[in-house]
Amino acid sequence: MLAQRYPTAYDGIAASAPAIYWPQFVSSFTYPYLFSNWAQESPQSCELEYLTAEAIAYCDPMDGVIDGLISDVSFCNYDPFNAVNSTFNCSSTGHTMQLSKGAAMLADAVWSGARSTQGEFLWYGLNPGANISGLGNDGANAQAPSGVQGLWIGLFLQKLQNYNNTVIDHEDFDWLFHLGVQEYTDIIGTADPDLTKFHKAGGKLISYHGMADNSIPTEGTEHYYNAVKERLPDVHDFYRHFEVPGLGHCSGGNGGQPKTVFDALRSWVENGTAPDTLPIEFSSKDGSHQERILCPYPSKAVYQGGDSSSAESFRCVDSEEEMCS
Repeated sequence: MLAQRYPTAYDGIAASAPAIYWPQFVSSFTYPYLFSNWAQESPQSCELEYLTAEAIAYCDPMDGVIDGLISDVSFCNYDPFNAVNSTFNCSSTGHTMQLSKGAAMLADAVWSGARSTQGEFLWYGLNPGANISGLGNDGANAQAPSGVQGLWIGLFLQKLQNYNNTVIDHEDFDWLFHLGVQEYTDIIGTADPDLTKFHKAGGKLISYHGMADNSIPTEGTEHYYNAVKERLPDVHDFYRHFEVPGLGHCSGGNGGQPKTVFDALRSWVENGTAPDTLPIEFSSKDGSHQERILCPYPSKAVYQGGDSSSAESFRCVDSEEEMCS
């Protein structure tokens, strides 16, 4: 919002997991909870934990390095329905159980994103690998999200002091989603892609977003960057966005935490040195120390062979170059 509405206020802005397109992603956050009600399914948290682990195990090797992370979601085509009736140990009960079809349905809804009654795209879902266990029903009121997400549909959209999200059907959701975009985009949407004045003022913007964010869909930030690029083709000259494999919402998760973002921003603003990469470190499942590079979107860090724990074994490759190779 600062870059859009107050373009001369700051020379540089560092944005972590920015809440762009607020009405869309907050409404879509409620979608999986409502979906469970519509499907009359109540999967347990451990089922969703199991599916997340299975998705990571399936998609992790696709980038050429097994490190417990999904580093390239575009290659991740894990189908949760293939795990239905598979047996696993439930972490919360300590008992062996079979995965229910309802758990697969819910995971698929979370990863696919909110859809209308006609199956039309409304907003992006979370990436496979994000922690979605909080959607499970383990005796608590799992079908009612906490925090602002729980208040959004009842208070902000319906304007009801006493409300019950569980009685909202799919057609109601479609209308409320549309209403939220209409009513709140100008207030808190921060979705205006016109950063012309910020660019002309010499401003620099760096954002990063965890690919395992379980609050704000990573693809929403990609959508915004692409919208800015469509308006300003030289977007890379003043705005660079980095995606972090395995990172949760701003922090946490299995991936590393970017620690040099502000230093990179200062260097860009004060010295004109644009960040071509950002360093990242984390520990893999076996406890080994891993070093990687983060690349400015849409390029990706691709393994080149050699020591997979060393950042020197990776380089940034854009999608066209990757396809040709």
